[in-house]
This record gives sequence, structure tokens and C-alpha cells, in this order.
Amino acid sequence: MCAAGSKVVCLRISCALVLCISLVDWVETCNLNIGTDGFFDSLTKILVCSPWVAWIALNAAVHFLWVGTLLGCQLYQVQLVLISQFIDSQYTLDGDVNYIIKIVKHSKFGYSSFVI
Repeated sequence: MCAAGSKVVCLRISCALVLCISLVDWVETCNLNIGTDGFFDSLTKILVCSPWVAWIALNAAVHFLWVGTLLGCQLYQVQLVLISQFIDSQYTLDGDVNYIIKIVKHSKFGYSSFVI
């Protein structure tokens, strides 16, 4: 089975592909030219020419944003779990919190990236 993070990345890539394919379809089918028509005229052309593709593209755009938010939350949680496991394991091995603070402050990532 795939990990949850890889599924999120694959869904985000799929949504981006749907948006790109929708744009290509609008340019070819609806004679879309955003540079000369302007935003609202182009939107009108899209909604009149291919409303179904517009609906699919809107859903793909919403999913793209939502899945990106979920990916950010998952990456933050993974970082949080790894840091807390590191601190717990070092504390149980040594029993000294100052040792952990010294390691975190002198790491190559800096102290600010580990502040929770």
C-alpha cells in the first residue's frame, strides 16, 4: 500500500494535469486568448463553450488547494512526531534535558526550525 503522503502528492499532480488539459481544451475548442479578450470575456467564452469542462476544472482547482493544505499539515505533523521522538529517546537515555537543548542549538538546521 502507498503511504498517505504519496497519495496526496499523486492527487495534487493529477489535479494540476486536469487543469492544464482543461486550459489546452479551452484554447483549442473555444478559441480562448486571455491576453486579448481579458479575464471576464474569457470566462464567458469558457462557460458558454464548455461548461462541463469548466465544472471539472473548478473541482480540480478546489481539490488542488485543499490537498496542498493537507500535505502541509501532514509534513508538519511528521516533523513534530520525529522531533518529539528524538527528544523523548534522548531524555530517556540520558535523563538530561540540557543535553538535548545543546544538540538542537548546535544542529545544522538551527534552533528556530525545532521550536514547536
